[in-house]
Amino acid sequence: MSKSEFKRINIQNGRPMMEGTYRAKYTHYGNCGGTVFTMPKGATVDVEKVSTDGKDLLVRYGGRDIDWMGKSKFDKRYEAV
Repeated sequence: MSKSEFKRINIQNGRPMMEGTYRAKYTHYGNCGGTVFTMPKGATVDVEKVSTDGKDLLVRYGGRDIDWMGKSKFDKRYEAV
């Protein structure tokens, strides 16, 4: 875990809170509902909420595009800014 990730994680109600801005580690395809798009390396997203079990994150891709993503997939694709 990098220092920036460590600073961003706070414990609340016994689970890590990861709200904040993250950067794409590499270019990949993203999906939001039925829309598929290219997420370029270095593009930023915002985590709005964490599910009660801590396994899913509500990710805002910009504008009105927002969708849930599994934490393991998110950790592979994004890093803390």
